[in-house]
Amino acid sequence: MDMKSPLMSAYSQSGYACVPGIIGKLGEWIEMKGWASPLIVCDAPSPLITLEYVRSSQVAPALKSSPCDVIIIFGDEITTDRVKGTLRDIYHEKKGLPFETVIIPTTYCAVRSVSGRYLDEKGIYHFSSYLVPSLLVIDEEILRNRESLAASLEAVSLMVHIFDMFTSTVSGSCQRHLLEEAYTIFSRHAYDALYSRGAAASRELLAIASYLTATAQNISPPGIIDACSRAVVNHSDLNAAESASLAFPYLGPAVCQVQTSMEEKRAEKMMEEMLLLRENLLSAHTSHIPKTLHAVSRPPFSRGTISLTELAAIADDVYNSIETAVSMPDIDHQSIISWVESIYWGYEST
Repeated sequence: MDMKSPLMSAYSQSGYACVPGIIGKLGEWIEMKGWASPLIVCDAPSPLITLEYVRSSQVAPALKSSPCDVIIIFGDEITTDRVKGTLRDIYHEKKGLPFETVIIPTTYCAVRSVSGRYLDEKGIYHFSSYLVPSLLVIDEEILRNRESLAASLEAVSLMVHIFDMFTSTVSGSCQRHLLEEAYTIFSRHAYDALYSRGAAASRELLAIASYLTATAQNISPPGIIDACSRAVVNHSDLNAAESASLAFPYLGPAVCQVQTSMEEKRAEKMMEEMLLLRENLLSAHTSHIPKTLHAVSRPPFSRGTISLTELAAIADDVYNSIETAVSMPDIDHQSIISWVESIYWGYEST
């Protein structure tokens, strides 16, 4: 089989492998790895998967009915989060996980599932080190065939995640080194990964940038932009990638002004670079992306109205989040309200 050798990160127990066309070769790959009783999880119907698989909601009963030596999760962040919730329950019940966990992500955001962090049904994040998968398999063919707008938003969401963690990590730390490498890869390869079908290596590298970011997240949590994006998702019909992309131009500069462990000139330069990157990556889709939360409810988007009560709830969620408590413990409630209002109306926040 045409397969690249697995590589291990010195900062994580999880490794990754780049295997082009893995879905079509899944049976052969499982046999090569020596797994006798695999459980394959997939929520979306996939004509490419010829082996038997179950939905994420059926993982618990499937594990009870038959032995398993590996769980292979094929899907996006929603699927992986559901399975992680089930695995946490199994871990506490059996005092451990008697099988390996492999993730084959279908989106750039799902690559971040190498983190031990997952979002539960109530929109609350949890972290457990034993939920870090043993292996992440990157297939650029899956990423290449993503719908263009969705892939662009996911790439920008990854960029925002890198920046969000960057502003709260200490210079010289292993987290900072991981994020520096992730940002370098992203800035060099993101555009080609999205807009050149022949750039297979760029798609693999962009996924690896997401992997490095997730590895950093295993050491320290993301920051306040992540909390804000999640709050917007909870009170609107925007998805996580849309929310992160929308919040970044307003919230990013505000976060830099209030608190950052980065050097001031480095922070300002990085903000300028990332805002330009965002513009370039989304340039083909500007008419399909709302620029403010207020615009979400108006034509041509008409995605549902966000009331003032929901806006206040978004601010409360951000203020009370663990990310805010860790990254900005001294921030006042009114500042958070002002930031959320800037995202809603589109004015510069200070």
